[in-house]
Amino acid sequence: MINKHMRARDFLLNEGYYDVEKDKHNVALIDDTRRPRFTLEHLNTLRKVREFRNFEKINRKDLLVKVYAPAPEEGGLGEM
Repeated sequence: MINKHMRARDFLLNEGYYDVEKDKHNVALIDDTRRPRFTLEHLNTLRKVREFRNFEKINRKDLLVKVYAPAPEEGGLGEM
């Protein structure tokens, strides 16, 4: 379930998109002399993170529009 106020990290951890055990891409051994290669799995994970950040940005914009919208004019509730 996606809450409007969830962060990308919370979503990725809860939904199983990010697994700490599989995150060995940036682990460099002392005898590694060549540049690490991106795998399709890693590129797919990066795509999912980018899509979710865009989704979160759109939701944040909608929330900011609601929060900072001008106050509605009072329609007869407190008029004398």
